[in-house]
Amino acid sequence: MALLLTGLGAAASCSPQSQVPPTLRAATPSSTLATPNANPTATPPQALLSGCPPTKPEGALQLITRLPGDPDDVSVSPDGSVWVSDSDENALLHISSTGRLLSRIDDRNAPEGSVVLPDGRVVIADQSDNRIVVVTPGGSALTRVLDVLPAATNRLGVDGIGYDAADGRLLVPDSPVGELLSISPEDGTETLLAGGMGRIVDATVGPDGAIYAVAETSKGLQQVPARGGAAVQVGDLTDLDDVVALDGMLYVTDLGGSVWAVDPVTGADRELVSHAAAPQGLATVAGRLVLVDETTRTVSWVTPCA
Repeated sequence: MALLLTGLGAAASCSPQSQVPPTLRAATPSSTLATPNANPTATPPQALLSGCPPTKPEGALQLITRLPGDPDDVSVSPDGSVWVSDSDENALLHISSTGRLLSRIDDRNAPEGSVVLPDGRVVIADQSDNRIVVVTPGGSALTRVLDVLPAATNRLGVDGIGYDAADGRLLVPDSPVGELLSISPEDGTETLLAGGMGRIVDATVGPDGAIYAVAETSKGLQQVPARGGAAVQVGDLTDLDDVVALDGMLYVTDLGGSVWAVDPVTGADRELVSHAAAPQGLATVAGRLVLVDETTRTVSWVTPCA
């Protein structure tokens, strides 16, 4: 199905819940309740949530494509095409918005999260060896190791990653140790932004400029100041896997089988997708959401809140 191109050496190659109280909770057990960092110019949260479409079961979503293997995380290219990681295929699959396979990057180090940089390079989180690599798709598939995180003995390594376009930095949850890092995509320079966050597995920049990370634990969605500081829990959703921001709202995947819209100011939520088998990757494409389900192997469109 794919057109094989040249490789990455031995490692990789390239070929074609309910409403919640309006409070935030500190992400450490000893912390007290905190007040959200309200944005005075934000649209009232109820107006945002009132614009959400009715909940749809996953089976009723518009299908983009069904993939082989074990699809997981997803990232978006500037042209609207997407990259989907697949650990069974040992690859990132490059797919058009209509579901056509465009190319692939072969990576035998359990690729998870990815980010497409403005110049087209793809940053990949390799879970098996807990490292971040940068790949230049194309005929030579030039690759370099950007950063190697501490060994995650008997624990799963790095998972999803995000990108702060305003500052040109990667947002990397060091999942095994519960720390959020900022990493330069050019030289791999690390900056610790927050710790004690549990197993965080993805991060994004919210509409207020703060960073929002999700954890596969009871700590759920957490807010971190843009320049680093204490993590504060937002709302009461738990066991989350992915997070994106779009038009003033946050959207998260819930390992319990849902996709939620979350108001970042109040933590209030609204369920958009129910009865999902294993909702994992989430991305925004041209004002819509793309959802990847690991069990059904589907890539589908989700309508966001208006």
